[in-house]
Amino acid sequence: MTLTIKGFCFWRFFNENENCVLMNRYRITHDDKMKLMNRINDSINQMKLQKRIRQKRIIFSVAAAVVSIFFVGHLFYKDNYFQSSPLKKIITQNRESELSTGGEVKLIIGREKAISLQQKNSELIYSNNGEEVLANNILVHKSSVKIKSNINALIVPYGKRSFVTLSDGTKVWLNSGTKLSYPSVFNAIKREVYLEGEAIFDVAHNSEKPFFVHTKESEIKVLGTIFNVSSYSDEQFIQTALKSGSIEVIYRKSNILGTKIKKKLSPGMISLFDKDAESVEIKTTDVNNVMSWRDGVLIFRNQQLEGIIKKLARYYNVRIEIKNKEELSKTFSGSLHIKKTIEEVMQVIKETTSIDYEIKNMNERN
Repeated sequence: MTLTIKGFCFWRFFNENENCVLMNRYRITHDDKMKLMNRINDSINQMKLQKRIRQKRIIFSVAAAVVSIFFVGHLFYKDNYFQSSPLKKIITQNRESELSTGGEVKLIIGREKAISLQQKNSELIYSNNGEEVLANNILVHKSSVKIKSNINALIVPYGKRSFVTLSDGTKVWLNSGTKLSYPSVFNAIKREVYLEGEAIFDVAHNSEKPFFVHTKESEIKVLGTIFNVSSYSDEQFIQTALKSGSIEVIYRKSNILGTKIKKKLSPGMISLFDKDAESVEIKTTDVNNVMSWRDGVLIFRNQQLEGIIKKLARYYNVRIEIKNKEELSKTFSGSLHIKKTIEEVMQVIKETTSIDYEIKNMNERN
């Protein structure tokens, strides 16, 4: 049945006193009124429901956009932290070629100059204000203007070692094939350095200004302590060994969420981060064995011969080829006095393992 209702009577047809004119002279019964009322109510409710759905979609879209912006911004900040840092500028300079040539130890001072240090074991000391640098008790640099953002780098090639006292009093021993980037004087908030290779840190205590050691895959936060970090690009593991104090090691995983693994170390602990598996193993051992290279001794416990040979090649700036490849996976324990010549050290290994070997100049690698 089709109904046509005149004017505003449409909205008032439920009033029994109203006279609504209907086509075909039909009068609306009570049942018809109820049916029409239900249809109108259903229509109104449907419109309200659709409006709420549209509002929720808008709110969800806006929230998703905000989350996306925050997430992308977080990743951008995390992945580009050093892009905007003054440290990044010096890190990207004089990289692998400087470390592999077996040349002289080099001190890069900002954009001003590069200083070659001819000693095999050089020692540098920065003044408290970072304006003066002594190398083996000789003044090698003096800034005419105090520049707090001046970034320096100490580059130690294979076959050499070095030691530096930073402007805050922190002492750092650098092993062969290592590069350390740092400001000539630290800012008022925190102390940061960037390490490629291996170094022992004796951090000057300052509870108000934490010390951070950054590597490609990790960062270490300390207030004052002694620890060893080994983070070579050609090694599968990043090793952090704590002798005294307390440190927190943070490893960055490569997934899109930017997941981090945090580990707190106590004295006597060693953290091993597997770059391939992106997993961490914590061991308790005598960390003095890990740091013994500083005193000219390599101490190893159940270590594969391949790793021992790699350390010797780096320390002496030579290339060592083992003919008996099956020996490389065998593990050994003992010590080697690396203050001796490479020939003397390899003779000890040969007598212990019955291996054959050849020694070539490290420069032949390139």
